[in-house]
Amino acid sequence: MLRQNCAFQQKQSSVILKILPLAMTLTLVSCSDQNPDSMVRIVGGQVVTDSNAKGPEFASTVAITHDGAAQQGKSYCSGTLIDAKRKLILTAAHCFEDIAPGQHHVFFGTSVSGKRTGSLLRATRVIVHPQYDHQLTVQRARYGRPSNDIAVLRFEGTIPAGFAAVALPSDGDSIPRNITLAGFGTTGALRKDPRTGRNLIDRFGMPLTQNDTGVLRRVDVALVGTYLSGKVFNVRGRDARPHGACPGDSGGPAYGRIGSSWRVFGVLSTGVVEGADTDGDGRVDVGCVGKNTYTDVRPYLAFVRQSARALAE
Repeated sequence: MLRQNCAFQQKQSSVILKILPLAMTLTLVSCSDQNPDSMVRIVGGQVVTDSNAKGPEFASTVAITHDGAAQQGKSYCSGTLIDAKRKLILTAAHCFEDIAPGQHHVFFGTSVSGKRTGSLLRATRVIVHPQYDHQLTVQRARYGRPSNDIAVLRFEGTIPAGFAAVALPSDGDSIPRNITLAGFGTTGALRKDPRTGRNLIDRFGMPLTQNDTGVLRRVDVALVGTYLSGKVFNVRGRDARPHGACPGDSGGPAYGRIGSSWRVFGVLSTGVVEGADTDGDGRVDVGCVGKNTYTDVRPYLAFVRQSARALAE
């Protein structure tokens, strides 16, 4: 997530551009398999700890994973704790397209592989927005027609000490220009065929990123703008350096501060996955260098509250 790839240093030559939902298709390859010092080269963000978090990114951001992935220390989506008493997570609807019901887990901690320092709690129910449209989610230039990519999940078990829910925005709150993103997604390095050196592609024909999910990271970005629908907004890094969200960050929060109080203003829906040649060899070797689109929480407050009541029954 939130930082881009393992070696994002030189000039960028864009060669691929496509809108994709940023849930992670799980495979067991890590960025560090091909670049041992990859974690040192994270650009535009940082690994979160309880001591360096500036806002709610440690206390309120969770990983969403499933039975098999959790055993490998991996995750496929992210989410936000919005109600500790009722044990509710705010996340994206598209996170539940491909995973069978009853297999979801919520992870509290900074690394899914470090289970001794975190807690893996089973999800019990998920309510996806009734008008969620997956086909619209993956369409480019969909900003005037929202796909309602939002969901509320309930889990069971005891929330570990140090974690707390973050507040939802109020109807009248404006989205701050300065936004903090958080999530457990990949760092954007692309997977290569070991025989040919070419990029491996997904079912959309897009390059696959290395699966170094499962580690909580954060990054500060700026609000780009909202759209006519009033239900999505875009964020992007403040300078030319690549930073933002990647596969596995889907459903994760866009935090903003109103005065001294933090709110979760957005749920990550899609990103502009833009391939770039960073070493000048003519081959695409990184992704996730474009802007990110978030579902605006404010128009969905009624849905969230109704879901919370239904899940408590």
